[in-house]
Amino acid sequence: MQQIIEKLQNFRNNLYSLFTKRSDALFNLLDALCRDGHQYKSVVELSQSASFERRYSSITDAITRGLNHADFKKIEALVFSNTKAVDNRPHLFFTDCTANPRPYAKTMQQRGIVHSPNPAPGNKPICVGHQYSLLAMSPQGERTKNGRWLIPISMKRVGLNEKGNEAGVQQVVELINELGIEDELCINTGDSLYGSEGCRKSAVTKKNLVQMFRLSNKRKLYQAPEYLKIQGPGRRKLFGDKVILSKPETHPTPDAVQTITMTTKKGKLCQVELTLFKNLLLRGSKDFASQEHPLNVLKAVVTDSDGILLFKRPLWVALIGERRDEVSLEMAYNTYLNRYDIEHFFRFGKQKLLLDSYQTPELAHEEDWWKFVPLAYVQLYLANQLADLLPKPWEYYLSAYKDTHKKAELEKTPSQTQRSFANILEVIGSPAAPSVPRGNPVGRAAGVTLDKRELQPIHFKGSNQHNDSKQSISGTTENIQKQPNLNETALILSRLKLDLKKLGLSQSEFVELLISSA
Repeated sequence: MQQIIEKLQNFRNNLYSLFTKRSDALFNLLDALCRDGHQYKSVVELSQSASFERRYSSITDAITRGLNHADFKKIEALVFSNTKAVDNRPHLFFTDCTANPRPYAKTMQQRGIVHSPNPAPGNKPICVGHQYSLLAMSPQGERTKNGRWLIPISMKRVGLNEKGNEAGVQQVVELINELGIEDELCINTGDSLYGSEGCRKSAVTKKNLVQMFRLSNKRKLYQAPEYLKIQGPGRRKLFGDKVILSKPETHPTPDAVQTITMTTKKGKLCQVELTLFKNLLLRGSKDFASQEHPLNVLKAVVTDSDGILLFKRPLWVALIGERRDEVSLEMAYNTYLNRYDIEHFFRFGKQKLLLDSYQTPELAHEEDWWKFVPLAYVQLYLANQLADLLPKPWEYYLSAYKDTHKKAELEKTPSQTQRSFANILEVIGSPAAPSVPRGNPVGRAAGVTLDKRELQPIHFKGSNQHNDSKQSISGTTENIQKQPNLNETALILSRLKLDLKKLGLSQSEFVELLISSA
């Protein structure tokens, strides 16, 4: 236990040193998030937390004048070194995107139409705001019993001209270069979108990176050609026979088959039949020769103890990379199951860490906040073994709280750790110095007014290309005449009538005067 306390204290001290500006206020804010983030709905309410020893104005000051000086690259390296697996297991990374809705921030820059799940029937799953790509890591190197903890390493806003899936793979490539782990096996897992040509093209640039993604049951692949030499005239054959995943008769002979036994959350035994097909190909383009980068495709069929299918369709997972053969069937399956835990972080971060609750018109401040909040989640992970179980009155019947013998062995969830973080702070202390009252601020000088922020447009993907096509049809931009504003024209005419009335001129006399002067 003392070793865990010392590790957490060392992490907090090192993190404190990386906050070069407003470090005390930032650390108070971080502890307030870990302790009371689930009790408040806005960021300013964190000033009411017992861990925040300053006024509410210090929150805005810490975010706007402190986070912009923080070196998040060094912070990422610090988080990685304190949460990576201690043994020689591969580094398991996970990437996914989430939306930050900002429909009413009319002065916020770079707002666009982003994907956001909407449970309302008939509504499109979109919103106006920003999209952020998260790179997370499994600290244990494999799926845990609860399967809840994933460590957020890097958070990046997806630009208007970027794709979220390609930005996620690029995050992994950049992290490998920054951490200097080019010789260690790294596995990055994503959903089916991370199997696009752009993602595969970025993934194969690193020899130690294996990109894993889901395949649709209707996906078409190809076998590698049985011969590489030309037999007669013509070019070399690049693709072999077609493989349709939904049609077993088109499948080649499996390279490996394995059956494993697993236990569901409800305690039922199930069997998972894993089948591996090596060296399958996807179609590419002129920019990416996909025939030079074959895939290993994993098929998973789950049945219960009676042999009845638990899912209608099998799970298809593809692996691409030079070191894909080093990933066993069981590791690949368990790793992909662990991918869903990144959704747990998004939900916990937005509901109990105020991830999407910081309302600001400045884009840079919003990005800094999204990089700052995951640090609170990292603290909760490092402190989960120090947390006490504090069930609410209606939770005592749950099995996690009934069995008192397993309480010590139970890995605490993020919510359970957050409930007990106030007690943990009393043990580990805080590197932040206590606040020193400095009196009332001078405030803004008399007579100084702030410029009104300009309204920013909502960017739609493809709108620029659409406008360009219209111009190309009508002619050059110089030949396109600007449409007159009817409201402005009516206003000018009404003013002209009043001026003519003052001068004693009729409209006909004014027209004759214009013609004669011309």
